[in-house]
Amino acid sequence: MTAWRFDQGRLDYFQFDEIKRMAVALADIDGIPKPTVNSDVLRHALAAHSARPFAPNTYTVWRNYKRVFGCALLAAEVAGKIVCTDVCKQLANQPEDVDADDYLGHFVTHFYYPSPVFEGYRPVGTQIFPAVAILKLLLSKYLFAGTGSVTLSEIAERLIGNNVTGLEDISFYAKLQPKKVDADMRQLRELARFISQLTFLKWGNASLYLEVESKVEAAQLVELLPPKILPRNQDAGAEVLNLGANFQGANKTSVKDIVGLCPSCHRATHKYYGSWFKANRVKDFRSYDEARHVYAEARRSIVLVEAA
Repeated sequence: MTAWRFDQGRLDYFQFDEIKRMAVALADIDGIPKPTVNSDVLRHALAAHSARPFAPNTYTVWRNYKRVFGCALLAAEVAGKIVCTDVCKQLANQPEDVDADDYLGHFVTHFYYPSPVFEGYRPVGTQIFPAVAILKLLLSKYLFAGTGSVTLSEIAERLIGNNVTGLEDISFYAKLQPKKVDADMRQLRELARFISQLTFLKWGNASLYLEVESKVEAAQLVELLPPKILPRNQDAGAEVLNLGANFQGANKTSVKDIVGLCPSCHRATHKYYGSWFKANRVKDFRSYDEARHVYAEARRSIVLVEAA
């Protein structure tokens, strides 16, 4: 059994607004040599943007919070320097273009075990995508059983107990049987609470709750969950940078683009998009606002045609 790990006891540092503040501070010192206690420039940079304590002062911030920055896919140590990921840079430089769904959508499909964030990393063996697996279990319960929640115990017994990877088809999750497992529920709880910041999730009573309008929306969410299987780097720090690379933020399909449509309207909307792309000589939308504007145009057009 592979242990599912997260950086326990620091959930306040994993709130999306706090992650954005840490990103700004890390971007300010991107590429500097790892600080010393007597010259901890990272501590000074964080103090300018965050109210979090980053205690104790007897050690450098990097030593004590390296796993926080790594789990959040913000920064890593490479060749003795602190280096920011693409995720970190976009959060710092274009915060208005990135929301929690953009950020967590990237995290969910990239964070895997055995993680380069933790000691003993080796780039071999099957990758396990815990957040993908959790969401697939939750979505499968909704799609196949009509139940929109999953408990921590279910996550442990159905996913960890069955060595689930997150790579399986959604129907596989509906057939899982619970198996007793000795899991660290504290770390599992913090991972679940972290991803509960996605707008279609809610946390309460040691459970994740799904908040969607229909099975159509749930099925659309499943389509956004394929894990990113990429060549792995031998160096742990370089691998963290890989996981935080190619972040497109709002310039990609994300969970906030999910809108419940019947099959006919879905086809009509994509037909409208195709015509719009051709008329404007582009291959894709250039911003989230543009996409929403064209969707509104398509919706009005489709309604008019149907009403005629």
